[in-house]
Amino acid sequence: PMNISHETVDLMIEIADDLDDGDVRNKVDSATLGIWFENLETDAEIKLEINGESTGEMHYKNSQDGWGNVSVESLWWVKYPANLNTNIQQGHLFLSGEIKHFLSNGVNRISLTLDKVGKHLTMTAIVGVELKILYNKK
Repeated sequence: PMNISHETVDLMIEIADDLDDGDVRNKVDSATLGIWFENLETDAEIKLEINGESTGEMHYKNSQDGWGNVSVESLWWVKYPANLNTNIQQGHLFLSGEIKHFLSNGVNRISLTLDKVGKHLTMTAIVGVELKILYNKK
């Protein structure tokens, strides 16, 4: 977990795909960001900036049972086919809108501004981050 003690937090996400190439960018169908928090109210306002540009607010998605972290079993190279393991993590999921036009090849700065940090007895923390880029099948 990444503890948050200030209203603004920056994350860096590196993208290997050459999204600066027009042909590659045209093949991207959609891109969204999901962030899981502990100790943050579901009505919190989270403003999102990517590479210095505002993308709007992130929105809470009802995830009462937590979220599933899927991983490949250990020693996957010894046993084929490997099994997938799902661990249920606690936390509140916030999703971005469409962000494909804000992303670029290399390191991307993800800036979050939260309005409810520090209003808890326990520290707010980021417990998961997922950048989902979907491509056209063409």
